[in-house]
Amino acid sequence: MTTIGLVIHSIADGLALGASLYLSEAGGAKGLGIVIFIAILMHKSPTAIGFGTFLAHKGREGWGLIKHVLAFTATSPLAAMTVYFSLIIAN
Repeated sequence: MTTIGLVIHSIADGLALGASLYLSEAGGAKGLGIVIFIAILMHKSPTAIGFGTFLAHKGREGWGLIKHVLAFTATSPLAAMTVYFSLIIAN
């Protein structure tokens, strides 16, 4: 359940990042994309460490732990790319 919640949270991070990168390139908000990227990076790193520690405490190890953390960490960039390219195609 924790993994599902963090994956949904990570998707929201990716949506914000993709939209901000698009707006930054479209000329609406210069530098916004990099600011959002740094904020998400600073936010995601300790969250991933805490999540991995939580899973290890719950008895996950090896591939069982890696696939949960990978699902959490991979969803932000995937969501960001999806939103970014969808906005490019739409305009």
